[in-house]
Amino acid sequence: MNYLNWSEKTITDFSPENIDKMYASGFVFTRLDKGVMQQTRSVRTDLSKFSLTSENRRILKKVNEPVTEKGTSSETDPEKKVGLKLEIIPLPFKDYNFSIGKLAKDFYEKKFGTSIMSAQKIKEMLTNGEKSNFNVLLAYQAKPADIDETDVSEAAKAAESQPSA
Repeated sequence: MNYLNWSEKTITDFSPENIDKMYASGFVFTRLDKGVMQQTRSVRTDLSKFSLTSENRRILKKVNEPVTEKGTSSETDPEKKVGLKLEIIPLPFKDYNFSIGKLAKDFYEKKFGTSIMSAQKIKEMLTNGEKSNFNVLLAYQAKPADIDETDVSEAAKAAESQPSA
């Protein structure tokens, strides 16, 4: 799939200063290969001026507070309370399993059609640091309500401190 872009560069200097300069010039990392950046339409947010929208708060609430599992009532069945657990996994991902690639491939096929993303490309992006621009994987899963919310909050703070690629 070809995305709209005006220019393409491959960088070897991954210093924060160089990456910031590339972002400021409208370049973003791609999944084509390590260091490949394309100049395209993108949006950058000045986080010092950012404020949460109601949608942001709704999503954060699902991560930080227990929610009731669909089809049950927390008053009648407190054991059915679940929330979302966020896990930050550094890449390359050592415990990769083929089921991850299949899940991603099936998602992309359903959402965007065939031949957009292969299971092999997912595996490469998650396991091959020599070819991938990605540095963390964010994994969400249902969690019991009694998991310590402090752990989730600390994971979210750690994710904010990670450089993005």
